[in-house]
Amino acid sequence: INTPYHPLHSSLEGVGVFDFPKTIRTAPATADLENLIYPDKLLPGEKQTARQILHGSPNPQLILDELAGQMQDGHVKNAIGYLRTLKTRQQAGTFEAEYAHRVEADRKRRQEILEQRKRLIVEPQTQFATNRDSARIKLTELRQTIWGKK
Repeated sequence: INTPYHPLHSSLEGVGVFDFPKTIRTAPATADLENLIYPDKLLPGEKQTARQILHGSPNPQLILDELAGQMQDGHVKNAIGYLRTLKTRQQAGTFEAEYAHRVEADRKRRQEILEQRKRLIVEPQTQFATNRDSARIKLTELRQTIWGKK
């Protein structure tokens, strides 16, 4: 059958054509893929494969967080295959994050705790000494009050 091809809706401009926003079409830089936070259980070779799979994804960290949450719950046997499935769902528009937001919140909470610990280490020791001395004085006063001594 030799018939010419006629594109659908060629007479109506814009009908049947979906134009993706530029943020979806542009692939993230490779440096962005290097700075992502990958699940702990992924091996180095799997991380490299994951970078290749995630190339061009609009929100690769969301996919990785979902993978991490599913892996923590024990639902994933093949991490790379599941990652490929998640990206396919994201591209099709059917991806719904079940665990990703919780994983992201946990990661941010751990980051805040680490920053607080770093600030405590950086503060001068003299402040701790004065706090320690004032605490000892208050403790002594409290003991004297409890024991009835002045």
